[in-house]
Amino acid sequence: PGAAATPTPRGWVPADVDPATLTPDQPVPVRFAGTLGGSTVTGSAWLVRRSAGGLVAFDPRCTHAQCAYEWTDQARFACLCHAAFFDIDGAVISGPPPRPLDQFGLRETNGRVELEVPADFSTPRPDA
Repeated sequence: PGAAATPTPRGWVPADVDPATLTPDQPVPVRFAGTLGGSTVTGSAWLVRRSAGGLVAFDPRCTHAQCAYEWTDQARFACLCHAAFFDIDGAVISGPPPRPLDQFGLRETNGRVELEVPADFSTPRPDA
């Protein structure tokens, strides 16, 4: 058997959001930027304050083909590259994705939100 792949290094970067302004169960896109391993990493995530408590940060890339997705008026995430839909918890409703939406690690300290992202993060594809 071959050697296992080396995992991509991850690190904590600040998100551009005041967590006190988040409405429960209303996903919002948030920007993040920081330096990891000497390289600048920038991007976005979908942040959800759950009505049951706690915050969740979803990776903005669909788990099917790494396309961007959005929150819709039908209260679901929609990736229009291949007609994929996810619920507010990131579970697949329909379409070709092989698994739920990926999540970033998240911590909230002194009114700041930080996300744990891979050092090689790249923005989602707008379409396929």
